[in-house]
Amino acid sequence: MHDPAVSVPRIEVVETELIFLSAAELQQLADVKPVDYVGTEVRQAFLFACQTGLRLSDLETLMWG
Repeated sequence: MHDPAVSVPRIEVVETELIFLSAAELQQLADVKPVDYVGTEVRQAFLFACQTGLRLSDLETLMWG
C-alpha cells in the first residue's frame, strides 16, 4: 500500500512567546473610569475576555444583558 502523504513536506511549528497581563495590570485597567458608554463597554468586554479566556470571535456573538 502506498502512503500519499510521504511526499508532502512537514509543516514547521514555530514556538511563540505568550505575553499575559499581570493581576496588577488587570486591576489597573479595571480602575480606569472611561469617559463614555462605548469605552465602558469595551473595557467590560476586554476584562471579561481576560477572565474567561474567550476569543474575540466568541465575544462578538455574546448578548450582554
